[in-house]
Amino acid sequence: MVSVAILAGGQSQRMGRDKAWLEVGGRPIIERVLERIRPLSDDLLVSANSPDAYGPLGLAARPDIYPIKPR
Repeated sequence: MVSVAILAGGQSQRMGRDKAWLEVGGRPIIERVLERIRPLSDDLLVSANSPDAYGPLGLAARPDIYPIKPR
């Protein structure tokens, strides 16, 4: 069994918003990533500064071990 983690942390300082939810071709980037990795494993999770934001994806979401403090 292989576990797959999507690393979605970061402060998004230059982008100004969470890049995972940025739409490309009418779909959020995070959904495009999930489409590609779902065939690899049944054990998927997201590691992020704000794990609650990823609840709509139906995946386990875990906070970063070293959370980034806002500047």
